[in-house]
Amino acid sequence: MEFFGISEANIVGFVMVATRIAGLFAVAPIFGSQGTPPQIRGGIALVITFTLAPIAGIDTVVDTDIGSMILGLGGEFLLGLSMGFLMQLLFTSIQAAGQTVDMMIGFAMANIIDPLTSFQATIIGQFYNLIAVLVFFTIDGHILLIRGLAQSFSIVPVGQAAPSPELFGILIRAFGDIFVIALMIAAPVVGTIMVVDMFLGVMAKAMPRMNVFFVGFPLRIGVGLVFVGLGMTYVVPFIADLLMGGFSTIGDVMVNSGGG
Repeated sequence: MEFFGISEANIVGFVMVATRIAGLFAVAPIFGSQGTPPQIRGGIALVITFTLAPIAGIDTVVDTDIGSMILGLGGEFLLGLSMGFLMQLLFTSIQAAGQTVDMMIGFAMANIIDPLTSFQATIIGQFYNLIAVLVFFTIDGHILLIRGLAQSFSIVPVGQAAPSPELFGILIRAFGDIFVIALMIAAPVVGTIMVVDMFLGVMAKAMPRMNVFFVGFPLRIGVGLVFVGLGMTYVVPFIADLLMGGFSTIGDVMVNSGGG
């Protein structure tokens, strides 16, 4: 059956390509930002779909019955969702590091609106998140993500994406790594604030009349901000390596989604 000279298989293949891209755009950092109007996000996704459709092999789809279509669309959406979710987890871990710092220095109650997610975020958490966005664009992460999306169609042909136990294992490990990554980023500042707290404790014993809270609050903020600034020489390269490692993990997701 053909519609305006286009075969039914090609139409099904095009929809599956669009579904994989929609899954990625639903949660991927930058592309899935709630601060971007849905019309713009949808338009960009549609342009990418038309661009990748000729090289995605939409003419290879031969099974067009309704049951196979539903399973195929589900697998395509899950693959795109998994790719975007992995990258979003990295940004979440970076922001969690900032929130840990905020809790240690006393900024935990001061929240602002994150323009990327439209949720409340702490000050240092938002600062780290913006640093991650800048690093993402510096390493051409947006281009690498689209390039990886294009390569996914050669690793996992259209209509053959399917979940596997290995895929869910990768996602679970990535979710667990949030806390490890957050601690690694926040460790220098957290360690310094713990030393400051020990110093304040000794001072409280040595000078009982001193108001430790009055002195300690600005001291923790000042020391914390100084070490956040000094730590940028360590944090920025770490975030760059972290994001590049995320693209490697996306390759594992492809292999374990029907392309292995």
